[in-house]
Amino acid sequence: MEKKKMYEYIKKFGFGKKTGIDLPAEEEGIIPKSLDEISNVRLATLSYGHGIAVTPIQMITAINAVVNGGNLYKPRIVKEIEDSDTNNVFVNNSQVVRRVISKETSKKMREMMKSGVEHGTADGAKISGYDVGGKTGTSVKFVDGAYQMETTVASFLGVFPSENPKYTILAVIDEPKGASSGNVVAASCVKNIIKSIIDLEGILPDSSAETDSEEVEVPDIVGLKVLDAVNLLIENGLEHSITSFEVDSDDLVLSQAPAKGEKNQKRIYCRYNDRK
Repeated sequence: MEKKKMYEYIKKFGFGKKTGIDLPAEEEGIIPKSLDEISNVRLATLSYGHGIAVTPIQMITAINAVVNGGNLYKPRIVKEIEDSDTNNVFVNNSQVVRRVISKETSKKMREMMKSGVEHGTADGAKISGYDVGGKTGTSVKFVDGAYQMETTVASFLGVFPSENPKYTILAVIDEPKGASSGNVVAASCVKNIIKSIIDLEGILPDSSAETDSEEVEVPDIVGLKVLDAVNLLIENGLEHSITSFEVDSDDLVLSQAPAKGEKNQKRIYCRYNDRK
């Protein structure tokens, strides 16, 4: 990509400018001030993120444009405010700033991010039976006018579900110890957050999503005590998730999904409700 086009997209995605989010003390980040500052060497390093500094909210705002069909939106903290009678007293409507890429390009990027999790370097965020997209990042700190190769920042940006994203999650680890890549360190954080979302919303596995190769038959746990149900699922190599917040070991399982007798990949979640 020639430098004029590179610089154009840097600015289109909102880097080097405040997003306008309704929070104080937002930073602009750092980008080249003009085309004249982009040498051939800097053009090459810009392609993998050196020579530029962006804030986390700028990064999330940009990746949202990448996966949402191509529109850059102004980020917001509050969507709406209701009174005690659930009447809206304030509505903060979403605002499109500009179109950055085409819908076709956005679709290709979602596919690439999904492939990165399922088959590439972002596989640390893979959750069997669920479509997750993501991109790893490992940057080197710039201190006293020079890059310090021994000090890194690991990051991972995940989107879920990858085909029609509802959540964008950015995990940033400053100077991680041991393994320093975004896949090893930060991707596992994003994976755990997505698994919590899956549990909270009771999202069932997608039969079209990639899963582990070995299948097991789902046992019948309806009517069992929670503790007995958990032990049975573990014996069958199935992970489980309880949809209620307060659970006692003597509570009874009222329902389950997937149903008894279905063939499912190992590590697919069995979800069930419980109460006395």
